[in-house]
Amino acid sequence: MHGGIERDMHDGHPTQYDTGEDQAYRILDSIHGIDGMICGHQHRTAYGESHGALYVQPGYQGEFVGAMRFELDADHSIRSQSASLFDTTALNPEHALDVQSGLALREAFNLLRYRRWLEEPVDISYFAQCIMCTACAAQAA
Repeated sequence: MHGGIERDMHDGHPTQYDTGEDQAYRILDSIHGIDGMICGHQHRTAYGESHGALYVQPGYQGEFVGAMRFELDADHSIRSQSASLFDTTALNPEHALDVQSGLALREAFNLLRYRRWLEEPVDISYFAQCIMCTACAAQAA
C-alpha cells in the first residue's frame, strides 16, 4: 500500500497525528488473514511483524529494499516468516547487506528466478468478481 505506519507496530501507540493517509497498523489490526504488507508514503524505514503479518517500509529513493520471507508447509500454511531490509547504499550490490541477518543481497535475490517469475502469466480470473464486489458495495452505500 502507498500509506505508511501511523502507530507503533508493537504496542499501538500513535507515532504521529492522524493524517488519514497512513493506516498500516489500523489495517493489520482490523483485517485478519493478511500475510505481509509493503508500506510507503512516509519515506521511513521499518520492518517486522505485527498482528501475525509481516511488514516492510523501505525508506527513500531506493536506499533500502524490503524483503519478506515465508516458509510454507505442504498444505501452504506458513511454517516460518521473517521481514528484513537490505541496505542498498553500497555501490556494489554484491556487498549490500540485509540489516537483520547480514545476508548479502546477491544471496537473497536470484535474478534468474525473478525474471522467470516476471514471465509467468497472471491469473486475473477473480478480477471481474472484485470489480463487481466494489460496485455492489458502492451501490449499497
